[in-house]
Amino acid sequence: MKEKLNSKQEFAKIFIDRYPHIEELVNKVTTKNPKKKDNQNQCLDLAMGFITKTLLAMKNRLPYNEKNIQKTLAIYLKEVYSREDLTDLAKRLPNIISSDLEIAFIDEVDSFSLKYEDIVKNHKESGVSIIKRWEILKADFPLLCKLASALLTIPYSTSNVESLFSEFKAVKTAYRNRLTVDNLEASILSDQYFRDDNTRILSEMLDIQCRQKVLRNSIFQTN
Repeated sequence: MKEKLNSKQEFAKIFIDRYPHIEELVNKVTTKNPKKKDNQNQCLDLAMGFITKTLLAMKNRLPYNEKNIQKTLAIYLKEVYSREDLTDLAKRLPNIISSDLEIAFIDEVDSFSLKYEDIVKNHKESGVSIIKRWEILKADFPLLCKLASALLTIPYSTSNVESLFSEFKAVKTAYRNRLTVDNLEASILSDQYFRDDNTRILSEMLDIQCRQKVLRNSIFQTN
């Protein structure tokens, strides 16, 4: 673990680049309290200590070491394949493949072994996602699909979820507190879709906007 950690100088650069608002807060505190010039170093020490402890705790608690990750290659339809790895994974997850399903599961694995090369070839040529591929394979390999679905949905981090909540807060503000769930979802998906491109305003959108404006004006005039 120690050899993987950055030096304090490297850590400081990465941390400040990632969280510039923290540097701003530290500078504000330093401005108000000139005697506390070492605020930034103290902040970096605390952050580095916290992250180090978190990584060490994750290392002790995460159930998947490198060897176990290697065993999931067949689930991802990588060319490396081991019948023993699949059966071992099933034994490690008895809540997914219970003991009364072991014989049926082994039969599926044997059949899967015979067709594995063709399945991998078809998957590579199709370009579909691995999740979609297992949906297709479910008819022939229901238990393997159940195991694959469980393994493919185990998150290694909650950062994506936390990032999404931040996006929700940016869209649904105090001034947009009546946004419905559908409209909020549509706003987030639109933002993600157009993020790397200039937002396109279609002629249909302008037509709808003009019609709505005319309708509003006519209602106000009537009242």
